[in-house]
Amino acid sequence: MRTSLAALAIIQQQATWLVQWNEKWNAYSLIGGHVESDETFRECCEREIMEELECQANSIKLSSTPYVALRFREFSESAKVETDYEWQIFNAELDQAVLQNLPSNCAWVTSTLIESGHAADDKPIASQVSRVQHAIEEKQNMKKQQPKVTWMADASLDLSGELLHRIDSELIHLFTKDGIQEIIVKQRFRGFTDEPEKKLIIAVETQSDTGSSAHVVKLGNTKEVSRDCVGWQLCAVRRGVASRIFSLQMDKHRTRRDRNPPLGRRNDSLPFAGRGSQNLAGANTANGQRLCSR
Repeated sequence: MRTSLAALAIIQQQATWLVQWNEKWNAYSLIGGHVESDETFRECCEREIMEELECQANSIKLSSTPYVALRFREFSESAKVETDYEWQIFNAELDQAVLQNLPSNCAWVTSTLIESGHAADDKPIASQVSRVQHAIEEKQNMKKQQPKVTWMADASLDLSGELLHRIDSELIHLFTKDGIQEIIVKQRFRGFTDEPEKKLIIAVETQSDTGSSAHVVKLGNTKEVSRDCVGWQLCAVRRGVASRIFSLQMDKHRTRRDRNPPLGRRNDSLPFAGRGSQNLAGANTANGQRLCSR
């Protein structure tokens, strides 16, 4: 099977994309090209920008990793054979001097023009550009979606469905700004007392398109949990953990039906949520022990 590896640059200015006329395709395409045997995708992208736009490396600010990667199989019209494609697309910024002196075969196109398949001069835009645009839109839409919460069986043991729903909502609210796609509750720390309706400590793994990370999350009503703040923070400092504390007003993002917790007074509905981002293996004690001794 033939393979084709390419690096492409996304260069944007005021909601427009930079494209260049491709004589081989007889259409506008993104700046980029095939990866040579002795270079990485990023090196290829930088080289192509320098060659096509006649500029130096110090006038280019290129992202260290691809913003999006595409893999697909398609028939190649030029090679006349089925081909496995891999494209890595990098964000690139150019110095103003370069932008003001672009080659005459370059053009700026809007998303609407890309969708239409023709630039402002009525010349065609290659399907490559719309394929990349759709991939970027899909990634951005994924970031806007609510993360999914998954509970391991042991972690959810003995917790009511209503309480699990409330905890799910708190976790989504806590992590939704971090581009998290999935929240996995892996373990529940019961301690010497176990009153999950008042206070809950759980080990959580969050997953996003940049990787996964481990957290300890403490949830509960203000009366029960706020007294733990100082001790937990001292524990975090002693262990070298950059712990962050959050206070979440349940009333502000709950339905009226959910505002009164099933086993708490109305004035207990203001929960506390604390999160310490850390290596779970190095920062937690075994089940049945306190999270940090004081």
